[in-house]
Amino acid sequence: FILIMIYNCNIICKKTKGVFVMHSEFYYDYPEYYGYSTAGDSILGFIAGFVATMWLFGIACLVIQIIGQWKTYKKAGLDGWEALVPGHNVFVKFQLAGIHTAFFFLLCVPIANIFIDFWLNIEFAKKFGRSTGFGIGLTILPVIFYPILGFGKSEYLGTKTGKVTANSVKTEENKGEEK
Repeated sequence: FILIMIYNCNIICKKTKGVFVMHSEFYYDYPEYYGYSTAGDSILGFIAGFVATMWLFGIACLVIQIIGQWKTYKKAGLDGWEALVPGHNVFVKFQLAGIHTAFFFLLCVPIANIFIDFWLNIEFAKKFGRSTGFGIGLTILPVIFYPILGFGKSEYLGTKTGKVTANSVKTEENKGEEK
């Protein structure tokens, strides 16, 4: 729709006196001089506003996801900064999920990376006592599911190496022995 409007208005960008001025075939003078603008100005303003809004929304989602990952890694007994380092955070996630880290390199293989990502998040969710559906949610909507995992009541059931041991699982019998 936007492209059709621009085409219909025949917007031409001409260089006049060192600045780019929008002109239409209907107005041969500066539209700003007469106090009105062309349809192209309105469209470009809409596009700029839309892009800026989406950019801010994306940054907000990224910040929420990073905070959720930070809290999740802290629950697993790691430093929160490890969630911030690209590549390293995924490598550590493989360790926490109990998956051999050699599978990390399969994330570079097209199509295989999709299956590995789903598998990794499902196993990661299971280490926090969550279901397979929650792991799928971690893959598809991490901005929602990481904060749930990080701020929720889930506890990490494995060790830093990803292996679940009898001492790492908190039960009613050994909750009092942690002091």
